[in-house]
Amino acid sequence: MQDNTTKSILNNRVLMLNKHWFPIGVSSLRNAFCKLLSERAKAINHNNYGIYEFKEWISIEDEKLNYLTTPSILVPVPEIIVFSYYDSVPVFSISSSRKNIFKRDKYICQYSGKKLSHRSATVDHVIPKSRGGNNGWKNCVTSSSDINNKKADFYLEETKLKLIRDPFVPRKNILFNLPYGFSLPESWKAFFV
Repeated sequence: MQDNTTKSILNNRVLMLNKHWFPIGVSSLRNAFCKLLSERAKAINHNNYGIYEFKEWISIEDEKLNYLTTPSILVPVPEIIVFSYYDSVPVFSISSSRKNIFKRDKYICQYSGKKLSHRSATVDHVIPKSRGGNNGWKNCVTSSSDINNKKADFYLEETKLKLIRDPFVPRKNILFNLPYGFSLPESWKAFFV
């Protein structure tokens, strides 16, 4: 049976780089170990940026690394892996879903500036759908349910409301798909300058 430390380590995210060290995705630790074992990727020691095949990786002793405990050995936990052969850069697309609108706006009402809970947040269409508005990034904002109900199907100019920021299409990158509030590991920051 796994202890809580092992369970939390297994939930770690691993940054994946193509062979040119360009960020291409984020993986679960389990998936990263599969890529290391199949020799499709190598582990990077984020303390010195050394590159290791799996057989070398499991014998590393570095007090700055986290370790996964198994019945027979301690296995260092990689934060970054690099693919051995993959050199493509995937095209990222981000849908303007309810969850993604909230994430873009950081759960802040775009009319009042108040921080909202998931339950109290709603999506408001700046140009109401009943008047030809769409579900796109530039027409949807996070709003409190009170303000959304007051605005109803009026144009913004027909109300006393003002947006604190115009809605925008977020930058397409792999970090947007991470859970809201995800804290970027220090070791990843060099790849997202």
